[in-house]
Amino acid sequence: MRMNARLDAGAILLQRRVPIALDDTGGSLMMKLAQEGAALLPPTLEGVASGQLVGIPQDDRLATFAPKMNKAHGIMEWCLPAAEVVRRVRAFNPWPCATCEAPFGSGRVLRVLRARVERAIGPPGVVLSLAGEGPLVAAGEDAVRLLEVQPAGRTVMDGAAYARGRPMTVGDAVG
Repeated sequence: MRMNARLDAGAILLQRRVPIALDDTGGSLMMKLAQEGAALLPPTLEGVASGQLVGIPQDDRLATFAPKMNKAHGIMEWCLPAAEVVRRVRAFNPWPCATCEAPFGSGRVLRVLRARVERAIGPPGVVLSLAGEGPLVAAGEDAVRLLEVQPAGRTVMDGAAYARGRPMTVGDAVG
């Protein structure tokens, strides 16, 4: 887009739609967009140099404000529907990363790198099951299966390995 005095308000010179896959994270989407942007650069420069690209004005009514992210954005809110929690896990990977307090009030942070929605009911933030691919934690609606996590000071591991190696039980709360 053309630069002007306002932030992100210049005319659009060339654009391409990029589909977001169900398993995309903030990091994988950033790589997709970087590759598409690099591919669009030569035709954009050629179009501007030849005068064929004049730009399409942006519609200010479609603009939204996006605040700068910080670590607090990644704190998991279990009262939200599980679908929203999982979208945040994907969006905040790799930074600021979705986090919660590990069970048993240890004050230790657990980073959640991959998760999925499952049908289950329980008080938000409570571990419902340790069977299967990882801990199942109740959300405001449905539940979240923790598929890949990183405990504080440890390496990334699958959720099942985390559940086997931690003295958590069904009914524990994740902060």
